[in-house]
Amino acid sequence: MSHRVNPIKEMIILSLLGTIVFVLQSALSFLPNIEPVSFLLIIYTLILGKKAIIPAMVFNMLIGLLRGMGTWWFGYLIVWPLLVLIVLLFKNIIKENFLGWSILSGVFGLIFGALYAIPQIIITSPSVALAYWIRGIPYDIVHMVGNYFIMLILGKRIYKLLSSLLKKSLN
Repeated sequence: MSHRVNPIKEMIILSLLGTIVFVLQSALSFLPNIEPVSFLLIIYTLILGKKAIIPAMVFNMLIGLLRGMGTWWFGYLIVWPLLVLIVLLFKNIIKENFLGWSILSGVFGLIFGALYAIPQIIITSPSVALAYWIRGIPYDIVHMVGNYFIMLILGKRIYKLLSSLLKKSLN
């Protein structure tokens, strides 16, 4: 007998996961370019698959609503769903190898500024977007190192814990 997931319960849990991302990102916002968003979205995607797009979008909406939907926010609308898609592409290759996920997370941190500059091409110009990206490279390096070590240290543990909790919660 297969168990059907209650869609309301599932949406509440997915929304809470997005809220957790927002709360943790806000709590750690005093650390420059050290953030739990990449980490959690990778873990969520490994566990939930394509449904991880919902916590990503809940996070985007919360941060936009509470901090304002300025031009900076458009970068988030591209970057975080793109991370979910990247993880989906690599999920069957990297599997549960958290050194691999640490490397992917680090690379994502390094290219974050380039991806985040994409809306600047449309809003301003390619030269402004390029200058924005280049100016931010030192921050992207910090982002890379932070992402790498957060995943390396916490990835497997949090994956196992959340995987167990979500399987129980969604059944």
